[in-house]
Amino acid sequence: QELRQFNGHTLEVQRVQFSPDDQYLLTASYDTTARLWDVQTGQEIRQFIGHIAGVTGAAFSPDGQYAVTSSLDKTARLWDVRTEQEIRQFLGHVDGLSSVTFSPDGRYIATSSLDSTTRLWNAQTGQELRRFVGHTAAVENVAFSPDGKHLVTVSDDGTARMWDVNIQDTIRYLCSRLLRDLSADERKQYNITDTTPTCPKP
Repeated sequence: QELRQFNGHTLEVQRVQFSPDDQYLLTASYDTTARLWDVQTGQEIRQFIGHIAGVTGAAFSPDGQYAVTSSLDKTARLWDVRTEQEIRQFLGHVDGLSSVTFSPDGRYIATSSLDSTTRLWNAQTGQELRRFVGHTAAVENVAFSPDGKHLVTVSDDGTARMWDVNIQDTIRYLCSRLLRDLSADERKQYNITDTTPTCPKP
């Protein structure tokens, strides 16, 4: 049985999520807005406006105080749920974003993109922490494992892939497989900024 409708978006709705306390819904739409709704009444409470292209994803922080949105305008944006104010943007993707999510502890944000990459961001600073490269087509969705240690991505290339969130785990694995140190491009990919050898000599 249908309980109620949430009407107000003017174009296709892409994503929906309950708030952690189940009192609200957050929706993302190609009409360039994300909207907050009262679950009990179906009433629209507020809009999050700022993207200049369709909003493809929207997610609550674990404490419900913040929302993050992704858009075809190549940005993700963090919002204060109570005030509707934009707090910061996450910039770096070279094509539109397809989804966005918070880590279970709220410290990180992950985005997936039509540029075939997934990226991990510091939620507090907006800094890109690392990039997950390997898919050969658009990455359509990304999710954290419940313990926050892994990401899983799904792509138009027909694969789902699982990744270590902790960069040190990834580096240890790479070093165990390589007979050399990381190249300059590899160091850039994993956001390694120091100049000391990454892989210890055997």
